[in-house]
Amino acid sequence: FPYTTLFRSGTAGKDIIKMTARHVYKVFSKNKFSKKNVGWIVNKNDFFNGNHNVSVAFYSIYDNNSRLSKSAVYVRPEGLYVTIAFKGTYYEAAEKIIAKLRKFMKANRLEPGSDIFVIPLKNHWLTDNTDEYINKIILQVRNIQ
Repeated sequence: FPYTTLFRSGTAGKDIIKMTARHVYKVFSKNKFSKKNVGWIVNKNDFFNGNHNVSVAFYSIYDNNSRLSKSAVYVRPEGLYVTIAFKGTYYEAAEKIIAKLRKFMKANRLEPGSDIFVIPLKNHWLTDNTDEYINKIILQVRNIQ
């Protein structure tokens, strides 16, 4: 299940670092953190309109053994999703990935149906080489009528 921590409008810098630390502390033990990744959520309108570097929340996948408040648990709705995995950092690859997603959605008569979930699969915990990073984007889509 994804566990989310929403950002307040205008949150930046050290406050985001503190929020990340609190988020991680609630979800993972100190021994398991390096094997779990914290993803982030980007507003779908921001993502497709040139503001893909602004997150609205963190999220982590956790198991049922975690003791989390039910209000912070988010279950993605059923439906059709597009998923794309890519090498490199999200920030360096985002514009190319957005172009690929737009092309795919246009060819298949789809439009964004949800905010964008970004999850690092291989990041700084596993390699020092950013070219070896692997990230995944998950986006719910719906048919254009």
